[in-house]
Amino acid sequence: MTLQAYEIRFGVMNSASTLKVTAFWDPDANVWVAQSEDVPGLVVEAETLDKLVPELEILIPILLAENKIPTTLTNDRLHYRLEASIDNSIDVSKAA
Repeated sequence: MTLQAYEIRFGVMNSASTLKVTAFWDPDANVWVAQSEDVPGLVVEAETLDKLVPELEILIPILLAENKIPTTLTNDRLHYRLEASIDNSIDVSKAA
């Protein structure tokens, strides 16, 4: 599995106005799960990070509006950072 780092920039914004979205791999469901403390109600699942990103770009503005959370926009763009991680273990008992 190849891990890709995504930092999607929409306009020029400072770090104080950057939304943080975290994604983790759920091995039981075989999907990436994304959540954000900055975006109440955001929970998105997708088979790949490439499929996750478009879903985030649809849901983030909708959830911010529904929760009446003010956002800082530059050129009508919203900035978020997606940080993805995989927690895993390696069986070293069989290593030579």
